[in-house]
Formats: sequence, structure tokens, C-alpha cells
Amino acid sequence: MRPNARKVTAVLKDFPSNTTLDRQVFASGGFLAQFDARPGPLTGVSGQTYVRVAPETTPQQLQRALDAVAKPTVEAFARQGGTKASLGHVALADVHLTPSGAPNPDGKPPASRATALAFAAVGSLIVLVAGINFVTLMTARASRRALEVGVRKANGARRSDLIVQFMGEALVLAFLSMLIAVGIAGVLAQPFSDFMQRDLAFDFIGDPMLTGSLILATLVIGILGGFYPALVLSSFRPGAVLKGGQVKAAGSAVTRQALVVVQFAILIGLIISTITIYQQTRYALSLGLGKDSERIIQVRTGCQNAAVLQEMRKVPGVERAACTSPMALRIFGANPFAAEVTTTAGTRVTLDAVPIQFEHFETYGVKPLAGRLFEQERGAADNPPFSEIVRGPPFGLPRPIVLNQTAIRQLGYASPQDAVGKQLVWTQPSAGNQPSAGPGPLPSEIIGVVPDMPVSISELARPTIYHILDGRMGLMSIRFRPDADVAHTLEEIRRVWKATNNILPIQIVFLSDYQRTQYLDIIIQGTLIGMCAAAAIVIACLGLFALSAFAAERRTKEIGIRKALGATTFSVLRLLMWQFTVPVLIAIVIALPAGYLAMANWLQSFAYHIDLSPLTFASAALAALAIAWLTVFLQTWLVARAKPVRALRHD
Repeated sequence: MRPNARKVTAVLKDFPSNTTLDRQVFASGGFLAQFDARPGPLTGVSGQTYVRVAPETTPQQLQRALDAVAKPTVEAFARQGGTKASLGHVALADVHLTPSGAPNPDGKPPASRATALAFAAVGSLIVLVAGINFVTLMTARASRRALEVGVRKANGARRSDLIVQFMGEALVLAFLSMLIAVGIAGVLAQPFSDFMQRDLAFDFIGDPMLTGSLILATLVIGILGGFYPALVLSSFRPGAVLKGGQVKAAGSAVTRQALVVVQFAILIGLIISTITIYQQTRYALSLGLGKDSERIIQVRTGCQNAAVLQEMRKVPGVERAACTSPMALRIFGANPFAAEVTTTAGTRVTLDAVPIQFEHFETYGVKPLAGRLFEQERGAADNPPFSEIVRGPPFGLPRPIVLNQTAIRQLGYASPQDAVGKQLVWTQPSAGNQPSAGPGPLPSEIIGVVPDMPVSISELARPTIYHILDGRMGLMSIRFRPDADVAHTLEEIRRVWKATNNILPIQIVFLSDYQRTQYLDIIIQGTLIGMCAAAAIVIACLGLFALSAFAAERRTKEIGIRKALGATTFSVLRLLMWQFTVPVLIAIVIALPAGYLAMANWLQSFAYHIDLSPLTFASAALAALAIAWLTVFLQTWLVARAKPVRALRHD
């Protein structure tokens, strides 16, 4: 058997990373014509077409046109076995960030709009933390410039002049910071692009919108960050300043405390987010078919015959192997067939009918909740010929089936044990290449119930009927032994594939890699927020360290007097540490409920998710306290253990 020859007519430039297409070879041909030539009704045909519409066309007009074009085909499908068909459309911009609900076998999974907004929000919070540091330190050091302000006011400078001066200084600092940031961004652009798996570039010269947005953001940050310090610095009275002594800016201490509260509330929120996303990611990778996913591979070239499967099972290092339908794993954009079933209450429900072959469940490590799985040793008892199922009134040989938990609930059974051994009748789609059988009601006996096996945490598991069906399957699933040499086993699998005269190159995908691809957005989101939390910790520590140094310096004489009156080093240390503990405790009180609401809302976007643990919030609170204490300890310890005589000489 020779593969169909194709002539290479063109070589395309590599697609940009933001395309949804994920294919390297494109071929034209009579795809639908091949299906038209098949005997029996059409089933499982899906495809996507890209259309450029006229600028004035509305979505409603386009849908009406699609309905008119599809009407003859839809009616033909309905006559040939009741298969439902339709044509829909999705705007290209929405394909990138909004799941369409339709399978896309030729494309990458869409990104998440919520993830993009989360990145923007976290970046804004980091800028806010840095801005708070700037405001805090500028107001804390305000008295250092009191003499300058007094002299300038005595020489006729107005407060508005001083505000303009200090705002100008803040803007200069902001623009210098922007230039440094642009340089850092240029260096980190490629590593960050690799991490995000996108071709990101910062073309500040060729992209006026990017340059304009950067300048505007710098202006806004500089103005907002410098406004309050300018008001504080320009508020000193010349008389009070020029007669000497320490000058205290009114109200600035309270403002600094409030800013520290906001800063640490943001920090605690980022820590809670990082822990929660990490736990949800681990949960997603282990859910459903994720158990031992590192030991399972999928040969996606197909599973043609039993001989190949038997040879694969003989490979050293292989524990299990089974032919598997893509419908069971929802890959390749495969949609399961719909089956009509009557419940115990007499109502009709629609279940997914998924064909599998023997050892499918065993290969994926799935054990029955009740009853048993399909057993090849039972032969026709578990896999009766199709002709035996439908012959004779009312029915012939019952067809064994296995249901999942969701199907049991929808059918009205009290428990998995209650369903085992029961009979039900369901309408299966046509057998495709067996037109003589045709669709019809199939008698079935429930021999077992398995757990729901969701392949995505974003969608609830669908009620499913599993049944044995001989014939070619879309992929082969292979489970390695725990002690297998993976590299050697893969080499042997490739050798067996070639030795059994398979004409197509083997395509192997680890189940763990497939899952990571599915949850790539969550993994990137969690990693990026973790990095941002680390950056926020560093920024907060720098600001708190400088603030503690200033506070310790301002209270040097007070500490000397306390020690001269008998205060111990420990009591002074406790006093100073408590000064910085209070705003952190207030931040904890604010951040914990806010973090709970934010993470609970985020988790609700998943059909399957972890429960928020009190340990997560306790860990975030303790981490914030530890960060604050470790940051200010050195400064407070040096001041607390200083000799009173030095402190009393301090001016």
C-alpha cells in the first residue's frame, strides 16, 4: 500500500506565534469527496474555513448566508442517520482569547482574556508598590530639605514655585527610570518571549503607539508619585525652619503608615494568588487521566490492527497498550457520538457514546467504582458481533456497556452499585461502514461504572457510555512500567512500528506534555505572578529597610533616654519592631478577605478546582510578618544595642 503522492507547490514563511494555526503541511484535495464515496451515512465530519467578508456585512447577515448554504447538507445528514450538522462563525479576534465551544483540530488552544487582564493588573500592582516606596521615602526624608525650602521661601519663592520644582524632580526621576526600564526590557525581551511562547518585540521606534503609551505612563506615574511629596516638601514655614532643630512634616507619618499598609496588603494578595494558582495547577495535572501521566504515551498516527498492538505489548518496558478512540480523550477535536437513553423516570437524555477497545481503562490506570471493566478473555460476551445485537424481535444479544458517574446520576440510579446489572436501551449512530445494520435501539447491560475522567478542568465531565468497537482507532495508548528505561523503550517502539510495515511516520506524544499544553495558560500565569510576587517582596524590603533606617535615626535620642532610665536592649528592640508590625497586621486584616474573594472568584471559572485552605492564608500572613521583621531587624538591632552616651550626644 503506497501513501498518496503529493507535489510540493510552495514553501510558506513560518507563521507568527500569535496565529491559532498549528500545522506545518497544508494540502488541497477532495476531502469531502472521499466521504461522499463512503457507503453509509456521514459521521464525525468537521472542518474550519476562513472567510474575508465585506466591511459592511453584519454577523447576523453572515449567519443567515451560512444557514442558507448549509441547508441542503444539513437535511442530507438528517436523512442519513439523524446526524445533526450546522455552520457557525467566530470573529478572528475572538478566536485568540475566547473559546468558541467548537473543536479546533488544526489549531492551538485559545488564550485566556482573563489571564491577559490578570497580567496587566499584577504589573500595575508592582508599579503601585514601587510608587508607594517613592512617596514613603520622599516624605520620610522631607525634613532633610527643610532648610532649602525655608531659604527659598525667605527669598520670595511661592509654594506653587516649590511644587513645580519638586514635581519636576519627580518627573525627571520617572523618565530616568523609564530609560533604564527600556534597556532592561530590551535585554529580557527574548527570554520573556521564550517563556511566554510568543514572538514579542519592543519596537519603540517603529511603533508610535507603544512609544506614546510609554511616555504617557511615565508622565502619569511621575505626576501621581511626586504630587504628595511636593505638597509635603513645600509646606514648611520659613520661621520654624530657620530657627533650627528638627522639623516634622505634619501628617506625613500617618500617611507613611497608610502607604506601608497598602504595600503589604498588595504583597500578601500576590502571595495568596501564587500559592493558590500553584495548587490549582498541580490539581489540574493530576485530575482525571493525569495519574502517572509521565508513564503514558499516545501514538497519534493511528492504531490499525491487532498485530501491531500485540507487538507493542511485547516491547520491554511496556506495561499496557490499547487502541483508543480520540473521542475518549477529546483530542484532535473529536466529538463523541450522541446517544438517546430513557432514564428510570421515563425521560429521555442524551449521553456521549464513546467507542473503545480492550484494556483502554487499564492503560490509563482507571479502576471501576462498581462492577467490572471489559475483558478480552470473555470474547463475544463483552464484544458481540454487531449483527447479533440487532437481529430478531425484540433484540438479540445484549451489548455490554460501562458508564461513568455523571451518566449514572443523569439516568437516575441511586449509586454505581445500583446501576450494575441493569438493562437499558440506547440509540447508537450508524456503524458507518456497515450500512446494512443501520441505526437503531440497542439493548445493553451495564457491567461497570468508572469515575468521571475529565480531560480538562474547565469543563464538567459529560455523561458517557463506553462500548467496545472493533476496527481502526485514532491512536494507540501505551503505558510504561515504573522501572522502564524510557529512552530505550521509545526506541524499541519506533523499531516495532517500522517493522510492522506502517507507511506513516510515528507520532508520539506524552500524556503529561499534552496536559501541560492544555494548562499552559495557568502554568504561565502562576509562574509570572510568582515572579511578580518576588519582585514585590524585593521592592517592599528595600522601601521598608530605608524607612526603618530613617525611623531608627529619628528615635536615636529617645532610645538613649530609655536605656539610661533602665530599658533593656530587648525591650527597645521589641518597641521598634512593633512600630513596623502594626501596619503589617492591618494589611493582613485587609488582604486576607480580599484575597479570599479574588481567589474564590478565580477558581469558580473552573469546573473542577481545589478548595481554598486556611493554611494558604496563614502562610501568606506569616510570610508577610517574616519579611517585615527580617527587613527591619538589622537596623533596629543596631540602634537598640547602642550605648546610651552615644545616643544622648546625637543631634
